Amino acid sequence: TNLTKDEVNTLMDVIIAKNIFKTNSGGLAKKSGAQVAQRQVTKFEMA
Repeated sequence: TNLTKDEVNTLMDVIIAKNIFKTNSGGLAKKSGAQVAQRQVTKFEMA
C-alpha cells in the first residue's frame, strides 16, 4: 500500500469528526490504532 502514516491519521480524524461509524454506545471518540489488510486473488482458468 502507498498510504502514509499522516494520511491514515487524517482519515481517522475525519471518521471521528463526521461520526462515520457508530456503536451501541455512540460514535467513536478517539483513535486507538490502525491496520491495513491486503487481499490478493489469483484466478485459474480450468479447461
